[in-house]
Amino acid sequence: MNNKLLLIFVFLSAVFFELQANPRQDSLLGQSNSPGRFWWNVKRYYLNFDIDINQKSITGNSTMRFVVNDKSSKMQIDLQEPMQVDSIQLICIRRDSLTHREIHVNAPQITYSRSGNVIWVESDSWLAYFNKDTLFEISVAFHGIPHEALNAPWDGGFIWTKDESEKPWVAVACQGDGASIWFPCKDDAADEPDELTNITISYPDYLYAVSNGRLVNEFNRQDTSGKRISVYSVRNPINLYDITFYLGDYFEFGENIKGLSGELKLRYFALKCHEKQARKTFPMAAPMIHCFEDWFGPYPFYQDGYKLVEAPYLGMEHQSAVAYGNKFKLGYLGMDRSYSGVGMKFDYILVHESAHEWFGNSITANDVANDWIQEGWTTYAEGLYVECLLGKSEALKYIRGEWKNIDNDRPIIGPQGVHEEGSGDRYDKGAAIVHMIRQQMNDDVQFKKLLHQINKRFYHKIISEYEFEDYIIKESGLPLEGFFDQYLRTNIVPLFEYKINERNGKWFLSYRYQLVVDGFNMKIPISIDGQQYFLSPTNQWQTIEGDLTVKKSSPAVEVSKDYYIEIKER
Repeated sequence: MNNKLLLIFVFLSAVFFELQANPRQDSLLGQSNSPGRFWWNVKRYYLNFDIDINQKSITGNSTMRFVVNDKSSKMQIDLQEPMQVDSIQLICIRRDSLTHREIHVNAPQITYSRSGNVIWVESDSWLAYFNKDTLFEISVAFHGIPHEALNAPWDGGFIWTKDESEKPWVAVACQGDGASIWFPCKDDAADEPDELTNITISYPDYLYAVSNGRLVNEFNRQDTSGKRISVYSVRNPINLYDITFYLGDYFEFGENIKGLSGELKLRYFALKCHEKQARKTFPMAAPMIHCFEDWFGPYPFYQDGYKLVEAPYLGMEHQSAVAYGNKFKLGYLGMDRSYSGVGMKFDYILVHESAHEWFGNSITANDVANDWIQEGWTTYAEGLYVECLLGKSEALKYIRGEWKNIDNDRPIIGPQGVHEEGSGDRYDKGAAIVHMIRQQMNDDVQFKKLLHQINKRFYHKIISEYEFEDYIIKESGLPLEGFFDQYLRTNIVPLFEYKINERNGKWFLSYRYQLVVDGFNMKIPISIDGQQYFLSPTNQWQTIEGDLTVKKSSPAVEVSKDYYIEIKER
C-alpha cells in the first residue's frame, strides 16, 4: 500500500470508530471549545461535601471561580447521573477600589436544565455582566449516591469497603470517567484550576480523611452528628480527576528530604492494621524522589508536599496524594510485567504512580486522546528508576521486557474531542517511543538534558500532542515527524528488511524500511562482525559494503534490540 494511503486509511478508520463509538454525551465531555465551555476559564474550586457511609451517599457544594473570556448565554456544567443538582447560584466578584477587598454581588436569577450528564445554565440577562476578564463564582449544591466502581481504578467511581478490622474504608478514583462522576465541575482536561483548590470533607470522627495538598484545618462539628471536618488546600494547578479523598482508620508517619527546590515533606498514610508493612515499604519513596529529580528536575509540587496513601484499589496518580494499593508486594501485585525478573526488584505501583507527578500531573495532555504524554513517559520512568537502583544493563532488560505487553490493536492516539482514549499501548509502546528517541540521540547526557528541558518548558502546563512533539523535535535535533506519525497515529510496526551478499572478498548489505509512512526517518544501529554501523534506512534499497574477515561463515549481522521494529532477512 502507498505510504500516504496507509496513513489516510488508519486515520479514516479512527474517524469511523469515533462516529460509531462516541455518543453526544462523550462529545460534550470531550470538547473544550463547545458553546458552553469556550468562554470561561476556571481559576479556583471550593469543594465542600459530607459523606454518609451508611447510605453510600454524599451531599455538598461545588463552587467554581472563573474569569470570562467572551460573552455567552449558555454555560455547561458537568455532573454525571445519578448525581443530582439542588440549586445553582451565580455571584459576581468586584474589588473595592480603596480597600481592594472582594465584594460579592448576586447575579440575576438563572435557570438550568439537565440533558443526561450535562447541566445547562442559561440566561440572557447575565450578558450585561459578562465583560471580558470579569470574575465570577458559580456555586452548585448537589447530592446523590455516586456510581460505585466495580473494578477501580479502571472502572471509575466510589469504593465503599471495610479493612481487616471491619472499619469503613472509602475512596474515589475517576480518571477514565471524569471528576463529574461525583461532583459538579467543568470536566475539561484543558481547563485546570490555576490558583487554588480547597477541599472540605465532613466524615465520622472515628476515621481519618486524607486529600490533596496541605491539611490547613480540622475540627469536630459542634453538634451531635459525631462528624469531623478536615480542610485541605491545593496551591498548584490540578487535574480534576486527581481531586480525591481517602477515608479510613489511618495512621501517619513520614520524613523530610532535601530536594532540588529545598525541603520536601513526605507524609505516609496506611491503615493501622498494616503499620508494620507500611513502615518497611513507604520509605522507598525518598530515594525514588531523588532519582526522578535527577532525571526530570525538581518535584513539581513542593507547595503541596508529597503524600503516599494506602487505597482500597490498585493505585492512581492523585496529585500530592498518590494512591497505593499494591498490597506491599514487589512487582505488580507480586508479578513482573517485564517478564525479565527485574520487575520483582521494586514496588511497581509506588514508582509508577509517583512518576506521574512529573508526567500527567505537572505536564498534562489537553485531551484524553493524547494520554501517551502521561502514560508512555511515566512507564519509561520505571526503567529510569531501575537504572538508578540497579544500573543500565538491568534497566534495559526491564524496558525491553515490557514491550511484550504491546498489542498493536489500534493507534496510541485516539480520536480528538470526544473523551475517547487511544490504545492501551499508550503505556508500553509509549515507553518504547521514548526509548527509541533516547537511542537516536545516542547521548545520555543530552537525553537527560532533554528530560529536564521538557519538565521546565511544560511545568504545570496543559499541552496538545503537536505542541509536545514539535518541542521534542526542536530540542533533540532529530527528524521525528514521520516517527511520531508512525508510532502514534498508526498501529503498524515498521519492517526492517536486509540481505547480505559476498563477492570479491567483500560483503554487501542492502537494507530498507517497509510498511512505513512518508517521512519516516529513524536511524538504527546494526553490527556486522562486531563492527557497528548507524544506518538511515528509507523505503528504497540502500547498500553498504566492507571487507570480509578471514573465516568460513558469512558475516554475522545483528540489529539493535532497542528499536520496536520487525526484522526480516531476505
